[in-house]
Amino acid sequence: MLLPFGPEVGAAMLRHGDLFLVYLDTAAELALPPDHGLFVSATVERSANAMLLRLMMASGSDLRLCRVETGWLLSRATSAPCDAPPTITLDRADGALRLHAGHPGRVVAARDPITGQDLLIETAGDERFGRVADPSRSPAAMVPGTELGIILAEAGDAVRLDRQADGAIVRPWGGDATGLLPADAMTHVLDLPHMDALQARQRLEQAQTLLRQHAAPSRAMLIEAAEAALGAGNGWQALYFVHQAQAWQTPGDSNEQRRIAMIDEAAQLLEHFPLETTRASTEAANSAFADRSDEAASWRALAGWQRDPPAGERCSRLQQAVQLLSDYPAPLRERLLPAAGEALSACGTGQELSWLQHLPDDDTLRLAKAQAQARGNDLAGPLDGLDRLTRDRDPVVAYRAEKLDIDYRVRRHEMDARQAADRLEPLVFAARMAGDEDAWARDLAELRLQAGQFDQALDALSLLPASAGGTNELLLHLVQALATGDEPKDLVAWDSQLLKCAKLLERQGSSDPRTRVMLAEALLRGGLARKAIEVLPSSDATTDVDLRLRILTTRVKGLVDLGDIEGARAALSAAQDAQSNLPNPIIVLQAQIAMRAGDCAGALQSLDRMTQSASGDHDREISRLRALCQTKTARWSEAETSWQGLLPNAAPRDALPAADQEIVLRYLEAATRAGDTAAVELGIRQFSDRMTSENRIALSALQKTVVAVR
Repeated sequence: MLLPFGPEVGAAMLRHGDLFLVYLDTAAELALPPDHGLFVSATVERSANAMLLRLMMASGSDLRLCRVETGWLLSRATSAPCDAPPTITLDRADGALRLHAGHPGRVVAARDPITGQDLLIETAGDERFGRVADPSRSPAAMVPGTELGIILAEAGDAVRLDRQADGAIVRPWGGDATGLLPADAMTHVLDLPHMDALQARQRLEQAQTLLRQHAAPSRAMLIEAAEAALGAGNGWQALYFVHQAQAWQTPGDSNEQRRIAMIDEAAQLLEHFPLETTRASTEAANSAFADRSDEAASWRALAGWQRDPPAGERCSRLQQAVQLLSDYPAPLRERLLPAAGEALSACGTGQELSWLQHLPDDDTLRLAKAQAQARGNDLAGPLDGLDRLTRDRDPVVAYRAEKLDIDYRVRRHEMDARQAADRLEPLVFAARMAGDEDAWARDLAELRLQAGQFDQALDALSLLPASAGGTNELLLHLVQALATGDEPKDLVAWDSQLLKCAKLLERQGSSDPRTRVMLAEALLRGGLARKAIEVLPSSDATTDVDLRLRILTTRVKGLVDLGDIEGARAALSAAQDAQSNLPNPIIVLQAQIAMRAGDCAGALQSLDRMTQSASGDHDREISRLRALCQTKTARWSEAETSWQGLLPNAAPRDALPAADQEIVLRYLEAATRAGDTAAVELGIRQFSDRMTSENRIALSALQKTVVAVR
């Protein structure tokens, strides 16, 4: 096979078993002939400044690289040999590596796909070539031809190259830049070059073939297979190979450990694992995320986005990450870029859409662009390409697109909360695959709450773990809706919903005391006094004076409803010991307790101690208690006056609530006993049509009494 490059292009060849790696110090285009009979398979990979040909030969075959007039010729080793050049050697000098090279050429940064280590490749620019035994490589790796590869001891090391008359010296970085590595030398940790789906699949097949040929494959072979599987977009297979590599008893070098950790993290992120619970080991994770390369930082940014929303510096890192990862093999890119783009679109800087528009306009980023458009409050029209994405073959992409479409339609008022919830609910299994189950349940609960479907909202909330964020806030809103809404039509269903809320609160452990107090008050209204007392927090749970008063009031009312008068008195006594001037609500409770004990005179004495600041509901309750005490002590004229102040408005003609009907009956009874017949006749005319049939009978009896008195 002829590689048609001029004399300005140098080449080098590396061999491992039946796999030959040919490096060219150019990134120009090269089209392999469709029939390359020399090889079992052949693929081309490119970086910024070099090209790598992966050539798999039949078992036992050899390959020769020669320079001819028309380019570089690859031929079988059985053909005529090229002219033998001087031997190229390598030795150590003053803590550095000295390269003795008697030929022209250049140094390019490249990755050794077999070991994964970083190489400086010295390419030859003329027909002379030789064979070098590189002591830093394993004995299994032969280095034929004009290649000179220098393996960097630590992948993060920066080096410089000093040219001299008899070669060059590579030494640790320091001083002036006399010969730097190319800028992209340390960009990648993983060997995942840009290639199409067919090339990625061929690479994986080659790696699998190599594994089958060895009964006990080396760690390097397993790592290569894991990278090939990852490049083919198969995270599960990559995890299988990398875990086999981890199972080796002898520790690998630092670069192998680094690659293993990176592959492990990358595959887990690709397959939507919860990273914090499924990492192979903390040590491996730390190794991966402590890496100094741009690639490791990109994965770190993506993993960080999976745990928390992107913010600040991570957004700029995400921008670089999306750009870097777009150079990956097509199958991996198609699976990874939607998540990366989604992370970038959530940054909230206002520049996300412009960042994403500069990237390839393919399916992998269409979802991210739609998300950036939606987050930019662009409600003018439908999101680009979203309908097609909701039918994507990747269920995770389809789920995220469906969820985005629902949110967008709700914001455009094309769909109400009930419709949105009905569409979101069937996506539970897709949400689980996407690792988004908690967010799905939270969104579903919120939509059901907005739609007034409290039972379904409670069912969705029950799916969330106790530690899930936002649960307490949603529960507070739900309890508020139940406790402060209109009078429930179905009291049994309402009580059931309140009990479900109480069960969720118990599961939450320490919850907001406001939620507990509000729920306890609602439970008390529903006749569930015992449960109300169980739900109530202690007064020590808050420093808010009003909230502490509500806690005491609810507890005492609950004890009274349960018939525990002594317990109620003890609670009030403790409150009285804590402060000398009791607030009006507490005095009202004292009066209620006295009345339950039959001590109406004591109740009136308590009410007489009231301050003049009572208003609203408390004022009405005080008047009701006063009127009730006056009625029970037969102080009829006073009772008539007190009940008259509580009468409902006579203008409306709709039916009176039960509580108002009771007030009317008590007023008319007091007026009758006080001998105020005119007031009784007027009251009967005003309220008779608005009473129940049973209460009308009572009114008729009162009217007969008035007639008899006259």
